[in-house]
Amino acid sequence: MVQIKKINIINTLSLDFLLIQFEIEDTEEDLNNYEFDIYRSNSPEGDFELISSNVESFEYKDYTVNLYKKSISYY
Repeated sequence: MVQIKKINIINTLSLDFLLIQFEIEDTEEDLNNYEFDIYRSNSPEGDFELISSNVESFEYKDYTVNLYKKSISYY
């Protein structure tokens, strides 16, 4: 199993998506053998909803967030 080292959530100049990037702890495992699921909630305590599965890269563009409402928090 690999461990996430760092997650960056970048609000780009576009209001169309959030860019989520994550780094993996150093490992000798072949990372091509892994796919990732991305979950999101409006509360840090959950209920987390699966927003994407089988992500094969270390970057994901979330087009399902509402960036026009600044009062919404995502976790």
